[in-house]
Amino acid sequence: MDADRIFFRYLERPGRRRLARLAKAHYELVWQTAVRVTGNADDAEDITQDVFLKLLLAPPRPEDVKSPRAYLAWQVIGRVTNLRRAEERRSAREKAGVLRAHDDGLDPDEIALLRSAVLELPEDQRAAVELRYFAGLRNQDIAAALGIGERHVEKRLEKAREALRERLKHAAPLLAFLAAGEAGAG
Repeated sequence: MDADRIFFRYLERPGRRRLARLAKAHYELVWQTAVRVTGNADDAEDITQDVFLKLLLAPPRPEDVKSPRAYLAWQVIGRVTNLRRAEERRSAREKAGVLRAHDDGLDPDEIALLRSAVLELPEDQRAAVELRYFAGLRNQDIAAALGIGERHVEKRLEKAREALRERLKHAAPLLAFLAAGEAGAG
């Protein structure tokens, strides 16, 4: 069956089997487009999954799609753009955090040591620490960003600070940096 016909049959009556056929018919196009745009097979795989997931969760109306190939390519471009924006925002937050740490009297080696210790934390604790200390967010804002309560944020930060104190016990300036963050946590 023609790939475009499979695509439109899915849009007319979405279903898992039809989506599986659609994915089989268009997978190479989506993946190759994503690889060409990102230059990275891992990102291309994530983007490919996102494109097909969107088709499952929110398929367009058939009359809104003139060309399945163009629609799928445009979806890839949109995902890549979102990925790049997210990376730029993350990088900007990290740079701001490093500047804040530097302004607090930490030298580059101490900042690298802190960053390394933070990367060793469990994901939930690491996210809270990065948002608090590197992005400078308040607990209320962290709770909103992570979709959890403020008390959970406080617990995560408390556990993370305990772990960091243990890892960084010989680095007094870093301990002072953490203590300063505790004081302004509200």
